[in-house]
Amino acid sequence: MKSKILMVVIIAFVFIMTITVFLKNTFTEENKYIHHKQPHMVFISKQKNVIIRKESPLLTPVESSFYDPNKVLFDGFDKQELNKYYWNVMEREDNYNKEMQSYVKDNVFIEDNNLVIIAKNEDKLYTSGLVNTKSKIEFLYGTVTVRLKYPEGKSFFPAVWMLPANDTSYPEIDIMEVVGHKPDTVYFVYHYHNGEKRKFAYKSNIVDYDAYHTYTLQWTPESLAWYIDDEQIFQVTRDIPDEPMYLIINFAIGGVWPGAPDANTVFPSKVLIDYVKIVPYELYKREKINDIY
Repeated sequence: MKSKILMVVIIAFVFIMTITVFLKNTFTEENKYIHHKQPHMVFISKQKNVIIRKESPLLTPVESSFYDPNKVLFDGFDKQELNKYYWNVMEREDNYNKEMQSYVKDNVFIEDNNLVIIAKNEDKLYTSGLVNTKSKIEFLYGTVTVRLKYPEGKSFFPAVWMLPANDTSYPEIDIMEVVGHKPDTVYFVYHYHNGEKRKFAYKSNIVDYDAYHTYTLQWTPESLAWYIDDEQIFQVTRDIPDEPMYLIINFAIGGVWPGAPDANTVFPSKVLIDYVKIVPYELYKREKINDIY
């Protein structure tokens, strides 16, 4: 009888210890992607089993997404490799609008706590880079902030933009885009389809365009608002998109609008992204976050 009781006690002890170790590894493992520039933020861990999903009427669940509507996502690019749980690095030769580059993975890397996208001229074969969050970070409403700087040069066309998660071409939200021969002018565009192709567009001048600036989109059910360095520049209050979208950052070369490189275009040239931050709309409403930019 005593041996049976002892056996039950041992089994119970082993079970309790196993559960304890599992929970510790799941919820207290060091987050390898914490960025200490902003210690007040709540971060999403690299480990898939750390993500605690909660149903949200403002988020269409995506099985492979690491987006959590109850947490701020912040990537400060302070590790040696890009976080593969947030970002896809694209390989693509086909382009649009007569752009001249091929997107290759080798042109995207981390250097000095920046995400670097480099444009190269390799004997008139132009290469550059594109990253996106498709199938990983897809969200409906929220605030997106990207801090970056870009180079001057004819044919350069850096952009931060968003497309629908369902692979359609519309709507498209251009958080910022610049053509390199007019580096002091930033464009904000909302493309949508309401029976026919339509768009709202605005542009703003930047004096010190060769410095870092923050570009923010605040997306709510009622409006789209664009900011530069926390100052609102432009707002749209009609035909607001109501479907999950994902983020894209790319550095195109050439095309109908930017034109081809000329003798003064310097290669290689880099777009430097200091950080990307996404504040879920639901979290913003509930916590009444003020410094969302």
